[in-house]
Amino acid sequence: MSESSQNGGSDRGKVLRAEEATVTAILQSKMTAQDCLRDSDRQLVAYRIAEIMVGAKELYTKELPRLASEADKDTDVFGELAGIRMAFLHLRDLITDFDEAFMIAMSHQREDDSEDDSEDEEV
Repeated sequence: MSESSQNGGSDRGKVLRAEEATVTAILQSKMTAQDCLRDSDRQLVAYRIAEIMVGAKELYTKELPRLASEADKDTDVFGELAGIRMAFLHLRDLITDFDEAFMIAMSHQREDDSEDDSEDEEV
């Protein structure tokens, strides 16, 4: 038995986490370069986006080919549909998490913008 199958596919999980970390770092650096959002909000928003993007990539590259492949008599189509439903529900949860994090970050940004405007008026 291969090491990957012995440890329950944790190698796949490591790859996904690495992809999320890479996307997070790229987005964070773009936000930092443009001074977008508070420092404390950048990482969370970037990570939430990365989770969604990597999850969507997994659906497209792994689940879609399996779902669209020629079904044989041994294939449990209902089981496949139930599995894809769970994947969609997970993706929906990730989108909700992003939306909540981004709404909080936007409120922080508005607070910061209001403070900047009031400082400009005093000068």
